[in-house]
Amino acid sequence: MMGMDPGMMEHQHQMQMQQEMENEQFAQGQMPMQHMENQHKSNFDSVPTDEYHLPDSFYVDIRMQDNSVKRVKVEVQKADNPKPYFGGYVNRMNGQAYHNAFTQTDQHANYHPEKFEREVQTYEYKTKSTIMMREMGLQMDVGRGIECEKTGLYMDSRRDKIIKPNKNYFSSKMWAKEREDKTLFIQCRVRAWFARKRAYTLRKIRDDKDAELRARQ
Repeated sequence: MMGMDPGMMEHQHQMQMQQEMENEQFAQGQMPMQHMENQHKSNFDSVPTDEYHLPDSFYVDIRMQDNSVKRVKVEVQKADNPKPYFGGYVNRMNGQAYHNAFTQTDQHANYHPEKFEREVQTYEYKTKSTIMMREMGLQMDVGRGIECEKTGLYMDSRRDKIIKPNKNYFSSKMWAKEREDKTLFIQCRVRAWFARKRAYTLRKIRDDKDAELRARQ
């Protein structure tokens, strides 16, 4: 928490009241413009900005609801690094310089972790051939692409060929069944190996205990 010396606050408050009064006099024509500019310049130069040092702590009087005054000690945390310059502007009427700054706590960057997603629904793929000669009307004679044999319509099939797969042909379902069978075969062999290994270990422990008992007798 950062604050300002009470004497400095009172000095600035007096300057603000004096500036408001001079602005009102200037609006009513009671003060010339040159005198107003010189007065503002002298007030601005009188602020001991270079000689002022921020104290480590100061007291603030707070008026409570029951009209009592409570004095609170305010600890000042001084920043080690200089604040960045954010620019500003100068009032051409009175020469007052204003600097942009902020005293809020720096905001933490929002961290959005990268998220991944995947489909959990099992898909069933099917392989179907759709490039049949009678389905592709573009490669047939005109008028025969959409025709099928029916009563009263003769279609010449003397040049048609029937192609059958060889005995080594595997469909997708047959391939899935073959993979499942091989997987079960491997699992059975591995589990049997684990069982034999466990049995060998237990037999060795038993034999060692029997040998130890015989040695004691």
